[in-house]
Amino acid sequence: LADWPWTQIVGGGMVVISGLMLSHAIYPAVPRINLRTTDGRVGLAVIVAVTAALIWSPRLVLFPAGIAYVGYGALKAVILGLLDRLPE
Repeated sequence: LADWPWTQIVGGGMVVISGLMLSHAIYPAVPRINLRTTDGRVGLAVIVAVTAALIWSPRLVLFPAGIAYVGYGALKAVILGLLDRLPE
């Protein structure tokens, strides 16, 4: 890993992320907290788990969570784009 060209890798990553910021990729929002519905309770559990993980080890959680968030939005946009343009 020490021999990799990190300046080029980081520069390329920044270009890709800035391109995603300009795209029409839809990213998920923070779930709403509602104790009356199952979805609301699951959302509360997700928020509590993420908050606990951030308190426990922010260095271990922030980067992988950010990569997963960006990757999910990009992958979802690609899949929905391919499904929208399939020949009938």
